[in-house]
Amino acid sequence: MSFEEPTSSNIVPLPPAEGGITAQVYQRLLQGIERRDYRPGRQMDERGLAEAMSVSRTPLRNALSRLLGEGYLERLPNGSLAVCEVGADEVLELLAVRQLLEPEAAAQAAGRVALDVAISLRRQLLEVDPRDSGPLAWQLGDRIHDLVVEHCGNQSLARIVIDARRRIHMSPLEEVSGRFETARAEHVAILDALVRGDRDEARRAMAVHLANSRAGFLATFGIGQ
Repeated sequence: MSFEEPTSSNIVPLPPAEGGITAQVYQRLLQGIERRDYRPGRQMDERGLAEAMSVSRTPLRNALSRLLGEGYLERLPNGSLAVCEVGADEVLELLAVRQLLEPEAAAQAAGRVALDVAISLRRQLLEVDPRDSGPLAWQLGDRIHDLVVEHCGNQSLARIVIDARRRIHMSPLEEVSGRFETARAEHVAILDALVRGDRDEARRAMAVHLANSRAGFLATFGIGQ
């Protein structure tokens, strides 16, 4: 298992924010794990992280302890903490959780998303060049899923879906090739249903999208269904 020192390219000093310094550190680390700035298996060096974030080691330890308790980190035999590995079996389990819950979240969010936000997001998504669709398309699609959980009106449901999505993002296996055009059409269909307030169509569109995502994952990585 390799050990990486934090660098200025993937960690920036924390700006002032609400919730106290421990909450700020926790959010920064969680975002880094989700974006895979901290790769699965990476050991989390307290001293290096504290120096890079310009914080003391006490709030850093508290944040790391919380991430350990939530299952984003694991303790190694030598006592250090490392980012958890998320393999194919867990990705499939998490996709199954999303297939059960996220269509209902979409139905509940229908009619609650601001029109200007949806129109802007739809326009940006349609303007993405398929030849250069990488991170931008991923970010825009992810924003649509964010809108669903932000507006579903059920915090417990939102927390479960958010956690499942985060853990899927941690896996290097989540990137399915050759689905840009199809996924874009699916995301547009979800957005349109949300704007119209059509709960049945929002539920159906999300279910179709997640089923196709799962099928694409299985096909890309040659996993038997």
